[in-house]
Amino acid sequence: MKFQLVIIAMLFASLSTPAQTLTAVDVADITLRIAAKGEETLHFGFAEGDVMVFNFKEMDGNELKEIEISAVSESAAFKDYATTLIVNKELKVLKKGIYKFRFYNSALLKGRVCAIKIQRIPKNRDLIDFNTGIKWVEKMDTTYELKTEITTNSPEKQMTRKRLTRVDTNIVSIIDRTERVASMSKLGSSNAQYISFKLPQNQYMSDNNFQQMSVISWAYSIAVGGTGQAWYKNANDKAGGKIAATVAKTAAGWAMKTGAISTGYGALAVLAIEGVSAFSNPPQGDNIIFTLQTNVNNALITLDSGNSVAASGKISQYLQGEFSLKLENDNYVEGINVDVKIIAVTVTQTYENENYMVKSDAPLKEKKVVKVPKIKVVKTAVFAD
Repeated sequence: MKFQLVIIAMLFASLSTPAQTLTAVDVADITLRIAAKGEETLHFGFAEGDVMVFNFKEMDGNELKEIEISAVSESAAFKDYATTLIVNKELKVLKKGIYKFRFYNSALLKGRVCAIKIQRIPKNRDLIDFNTGIKWVEKMDTTYELKTEITTNSPEKQMTRKRLTRVDTNIVSIIDRTERVASMSKLGSSNAQYISFKLPQNQYMSDNNFQQMSVISWAYSIAVGGTGQAWYKNANDKAGGKIAATVAKTAAGWAMKTGAISTGYGALAVLAIEGVSAFSNPPQGDNIIFTLQTNVNNALITLDSGNSVAASGKISQYLQGEFSLKLENDNYVEGINVDVKIIAVTVTQTYENENYMVKSDAPLKEKKVVKVPKIKVVKTAVFAD
């Protein structure tokens, strides 16, 4: 009988062993230097049910002011202060997510050299090869602020005011064409071409108009021949990846509103809105001399100029009026084709009538502040897979 009980106990033990025999999988084993008054962060992904195992050692036995482990956008799961050593600290991962490991050194003069080892014990064998790597994507957000203060006294009466309900950022194509510029030796033709254009006229809200639109910036690209076209396409491909990531993260992203991907102006849109250029250095090939100008108070002002195979730029100072682009070919024999693209970025604010009650025995005091929308780029950690 005792022999049978021993056999049964061994059988149960063998059935429960597989879940307990999974060994820790290394996530990171690094030496990290943290500067004086400095901070360093690490990011790794973990699967649901993982047991996180954390080890830390300051190599010179000095204290590190603060260590914090937390899921991204959540409160800290673990914090420790003024520590030199942490051995096999285990944390249960309740749901799949990306965790941030933050290390802060408060010392004024001396850095800290720290040995850090991070491991995970998977919940089951299917999760042994779980990819803990992350990547960073960029998200573009449009934000605005509207504040209204009202003071009233009775008796009350109904009044109407305009309330901001929507802000739209749009890309407007101004010029998109190929210009033929003759050589210096071609009889009957000029080796210089002039292109005149206007930006969209700013519109202001009135009693019968519930929208106001303004140009906030514009951008241009100039490219010669097939070499220039390849240069422009390469920039558009690079900018398209950034815009696609933005649309995937938020349906309210500026790229979806402007339709920058479908219009083929992705690189110019990013340049005009953010001032960030996806355009590479000009390639080798036929050059074009260009001058971009405007007339202000009967004075001719040069906005940009150059002599290159390809060029691009953002203009944010002169946003209304008439402009001209001069293209000049200094090649004595060969004429050239020049692709010219100019876009403008407009912001349209939409209002609607709103009824409200005021006290008629005292003057109404109303203060309304409308701020121009700002588009900012935020980097977000996501799983690499």
